[in-house]
Amino acid sequence: MSVSKSVTSSACGSLVADGVLSPADLVTRHIPELAGTAWDGCTVRHLLDMRAGTKFNEDYDDPTAEVRVYEQIYLWTPKVDLTLPTDITAYFPMLQNQSEHGGVFDYRSVLTDMLAWVMERASGIRLPELISRYVWQPMGAEFDAEITVDGHGNAMADGGVCTTLRDLARFGQVLLNGGRRGTTTVIPPAWLKDTLTPDADSRTAFEASEDQKGLPQTAYYRNQFWVIDPKARIFQCSGINGQTVFVHGPTKTVIAKFSTWPVAWDAPYAGMTRLGLTSLAEQLAAV
Repeated sequence: MSVSKSVTSSACGSLVADGVLSPADLVTRHIPELAGTAWDGCTVRHLLDMRAGTKFNEDYDDPTAEVRVYEQIYLWTPKVDLTLPTDITAYFPMLQNQSEHGGVFDYRSVLTDMLAWVMERASGIRLPELISRYVWQPMGAEFDAEITVDGHGNAMADGGVCTTLRDLARFGQVLLNGGRRGTTTVIPPAWLKDTLTPDADSRTAFEASEDQKGLPQTAYYRNQFWVIDPKARIFQCSGINGQTVFVHGPTKTVIAKFSTWPVAWDAPYAGMTRLGLTSLAEQLAAV
């Protein structure tokens, strides 16, 4: 599920390191046909940190929410609205804004899919190949991963990756090791450094959001990662229903977890999960 966002971000970091893409780039620089739409003025940084002004309801209990409509285009659910496009790239221009770009943090999965489209346009390479080339192969994955696509082959970056638990843990090990697998650089260390370096503007934007509640004051969201404590290098990739890659720097522990909660998302469940994983890391380190 949304652990896929962090995988996508990791490939993005390599494009940035290669000079193919910059977080300061406007979306319309790479996708000029979006000029004149709600994406005008939106930057790659706004997408990475969930600060675009895009209106997108992600209430999974609301059958009319955009996230439920979205699932029809990606073929996760039967198509109820026959007027919907079959190509996700035709859906993006239909969206409107609810606020100015660059405002308060507001978690919306559609922003990761727009990020993936920008990555594809900037590099000339489709997302599955980008992830394979920059992440999956260099990290030494044991098995191929799969990814959801729409009817036109557009990959679902926000939650479509399907992998084995051990390969998911390998991804976490790379994160723990500063982006490296042995002597091989998988994720540019500068990308992880940027992720784990609190940015005053990003912190302010996160503190003003509902998501700050229940998290430590040190927490924030950056580059499609949830950072719990940047100094201690405690951060995680999180999916709806509790899927997690938990990186605990103080004990040098990585925990990969598949999960299916009885509800789509629940803050108390998330808090208990985080406390449980922290306790497990600390107990393992004490053995």
